Amino acid sequence: LYDCRSPEDTHKTWGLSGEVERVVWNQFSPFHFLASTEDGFVYNMDIRTDKPVFTLSAHPQAVTGLSLSSAVPGCLVTTSSDKMLKVWDIQDNKPALLLQREMKMGGLTCAQCCPDSPFVFAMGGEKDSLRVWDVMDSGNTALRTRFEGRPRPEIPTQPSSVVTSSDQPEM
Repeated sequence: LYDCRSPEDTHKTWGLSGEVERVVWNQFSPFHFLASTEDGFVYNMDIRTDKPVFTLSAHPQAVTGLSLSSAVPGCLVTTSSDKMLKVWDIQDNKPALLLQREMKMGGLTCAQCCPDSPFVFAMGGEKDSLRVWDVMDSGNTALRTRFEGRPRPEIPTQPSSVVTSSDQPEM
């Protein structure tokens, strides 16, 4: 992790179990990001600490897609070369698997949430190379129960004030 605002060569590193496949910032928690690895793990990292907040054994193969819902905190979608899409609730740092589905696209290579629809995800695969799917159309009651009533905080589109390096945690 590098702070590009700092003129000195300050950075922070973490050791993970395998080669990193994807990294995504948690837009609902500015000090947290997720990283996925080639050996099927997802790590929730806090830039202020040296160890993962949690480690999730998400898939038996590489986690090639990692996407947080655009508007619903805690809704995480992972895809993998194991051909599976999984929907997790990672709210309060207690990951729970809510849905898993083979998408019949071969190995899945990527996933991304629609910025305007918090349950619509696009994914790429080896066969039928691109698909868009609303995970709420899965018929999964646990998924509906967990996420439909969850408060959706406003995500600012522009910074409301200038942040200085003194406002940031030490790295």
